[in-house]
Amino acid sequence: MTSLTTTVYGATEWTLRAQKPRNDPWGEISVSAVMKGPDGTQKKLPFFWAGGDEWKLRVSVSRPGRYVLHTECSDPADTGLHGHEAVLVSEAIQKESNPLFMHGPISARKGKGFVHEDGLPFFWFGDTWWMLMSSRVRWPEDFSTLANDRARKGFTVVQVVIGFPGDLATDDLRAGNEGGLPWERDLSRINPRYFDACDLRLQTIIRAGIVPCILGSWGYHLLTIGEERMTSHWRYLVARYGAWPVAWALAGETAMPYYLSRDVAGDTEKLRAAWSRVSKAIRSCDSFQRPLSAHPRRTSWDDLEDHSALDFHMLQPGHMRNALGLGVTCISDARARFPEKPVVNAEPPYEGHMGTNGPDVQRFAFWSSILSGAAGFTYGAAGIFQANDRDRPTGDRPGGGAYDATTWDEAMRFPGALQLGKARELLMELPWDRFEPHPEWASTSVRRDAETYDPPLRVYSAGIPRECRVHYVPRRFWHWDGAVIHGIESGIRFRAMYIDPERFTRFDLGFVEPDANGDWKAPQTPYLMEWVLVLRT
Repeated sequence: MTSLTTTVYGATEWTLRAQKPRNDPWGEISVSAVMKGPDGTQKKLPFFWAGGDEWKLRVSVSRPGRYVLHTECSDPADTGLHGHEAVLVSEAIQKESNPLFMHGPISARKGKGFVHEDGLPFFWFGDTWWMLMSSRVRWPEDFSTLANDRARKGFTVVQVVIGFPGDLATDDLRAGNEGGLPWERDLSRINPRYFDACDLRLQTIIRAGIVPCILGSWGYHLLTIGEERMTSHWRYLVARYGAWPVAWALAGETAMPYYLSRDVAGDTEKLRAAWSRVSKAIRSCDSFQRPLSAHPRRTSWDDLEDHSALDFHMLQPGHMRNALGLGVTCISDARARFPEKPVVNAEPPYEGHMGTNGPDVQRFAFWSSILSGAAGFTYGAAGIFQANDRDRPTGDRPGGGAYDATTWDEAMRFPGALQLGKARELLMELPWDRFEPHPEWASTSVRRDAETYDPPLRVYSAGIPRECRVHYVPRRFWHWDGAVIHGIESGIRFRAMYIDPERFTRFDLGFVEPDANGDWKAPQTPYLMEWVLVLRT
């Protein structure tokens, strides 16, 4: 009998060796372990093929105690894999600075955002790393530099493809890393060496305290490799990474056909149906029940025929001029239609993408999303999302032409990421996890040309009645007047503060003195820009 040890929320591995040779081990057999916990409950956990004759099980538990595991192989005659036993002893964690190991992996809390295993609220502040599993960003030095920079700036999630990323054909070598492509180029079998290289990168992300939100591919690749193979790819991801503190997203732009598709409408419907089935397959094979969503063309609920397997929704307002107002509209729609499921703004306008969307756009997108009720926000930057390196540029898309000349290390220094990290810090000082949007709490005006504001000018407000209010007042040109705050509760003594969301300079405004109707006219702003106005008891 094998002895295994771990700590609560940590992961350990158990390795077995097959006795029978096979051409395609992952495709020909399945291996699992039934784990019985100290309270008698049982869980079935999948092994993954690690290359050669090796199969590995990764396991983590959420409470201390003694666990007994017994293996089952679909080929019982393979005595190297079938009928083995192990005892896992898990000890309580003593002291740990990494929140993923101190508080556990995350889950989607019904209608209320995300929480760690122990109930601590989790703030989804993501970065976009679609192609960072490739070898274009040097491993380990450059990759570690970026991961540590993102941790310092307060990022808690990275959205990353492990498999077939967007803007590339399925067999494009640019998707690979030092281990090769995720599957053999003829798609005959999965390639564990690619995932070995991904393991190292994911461990770096997790050690930085950041949750990898793993996508298996871009949506259109399903029609190239087939639904059965895509389901197998996802079963492999779940077996290999499910014990780690991760989240899942089905695919990027899930129902978007290939860029050169000749039947866009037909391919879209095929993708919506097939990905719905894959989502249910993921849910059924994931014993750890990591939170699952789908990165969409616009909204995750429209990209699937049946989105019931999703734990939370994602939206993509996109990168055009209308994206800011569209993001708020989609968030409000999601909250009204699916109040039990959190929603994440998973692709707002990327900073610097196509030479646009500077830090002011990032601030507006973040504050308007969070104060409109989004449970999370994922930033993106030109040069990082496509892993563009000075010596190894990403190159052309399938239709020709590259997106951006910006390199990852240039994009790493974009000011928007730092400013949004500071915005998260500010919210973490407040009871942000109990906030609800309250658009009726504030109003403002402009001196002239109100019709030119896009999106239309309004104040974005959220908070907790009688306790805390946060207002984001967008930039108004030639207009220093403060917003009017409405509905201040009788007998509640608020103190107010202006915060510059670019520099994070704070201006104490003293105590709020509302009129008989509960309205308060905020003082003139210190200078012309957008402002965060905080009221606290």
